[in-house]
Amino acid sequence: MLLAACSGTTPYRQEGEKNLEVRPALSGVRASLHIHQLDAQCNTHYEGSLTLDRPVELALPTERSSLLIVGFDTSSFFGGARSTARRYVLKPRAGYRYRLEVRYKDDIYDVAAVELSPNGRARALELDGECGAIVPQRDR
Repeated sequence: MLLAACSGTTPYRQEGEKNLEVRPALSGVRASLHIHQLDAQCNTHYEGSLTLDRPVELALPTERSSLLIVGFDTSSFFGGARSTARRYVLKPRAGYRYRLEVRYKDDIYDVAAVELSPNGRARALELDGECGAIVPQRDR
């Protein structure tokens, strides 16, 4: 299955079980998700992109790191055009599901990641580790 992508990019090709849900909540901004394979030396290989104009579920390979880049594009008559991006590395585990909440409102960009265990327990993920990997937050 192919998902629609931004103009001039390669649509992300879905293979395998859907394990990532992306929920955009955007006000006055366009957003896209760019997916890259990431190796142990932090080298990347572009796999595809999709526009975040509605909630979407997709398949990321398990037990392999993927670099997820969420790009935000805003434009206004007086402010001109602006772009910013958030980069995350995710290594999905077999049997687990993941959720990205992509939000923008009043000049605040936010991406939150959650890991859902097979028994349904949700655990927030944070940016940490090698190559900026997303890992479970430490129990406090």
